[in-house]
Amino acid sequence: KAVVSTQSTGDALLANGYVLGPVGTAMIGLIASNYNTPVIVCCETYKFSERVQTDSILYNELADPDSMLKTLNADDSLVAGWRESPNTRLVNLVYDTTPPALVSIVITEIAELPCTSAPVVLR
Repeated sequence: KAVVSTQSTGDALLANGYVLGPVGTAMIGLIASNYNTPVIVCCETYKFSERVQTDSILYNELADPDSMLKTLNADDSLVAGWRESPNTRLVNLVYDTTPPALVSIVITEIAELPCTSAPVVLR
């Protein structure tokens, strides 16, 4: 079966059109864009932000690194003993930024908008 559309939630829609969403959203958007599948983001207008961000490294939240190891075979993981290694640090990012080129449309309670319309809604 073919995928008709990809839908995601947006934790914020930034002024430059980037969508701040759960980690992995940008990767899914990139894959969907590669297969010419529309990416639909649902985001309420109170989540529109005047902030501008192009990556998810400078401003992000960190989750517990051990939560990445909670799998069925956590003892078999390559990084299971990461705390004993002095040169190993695990980073578990919470948010991801998706570029506006990968997002087809943003659905809000006002209307269906392109993500570049965030500044218009903010005014």
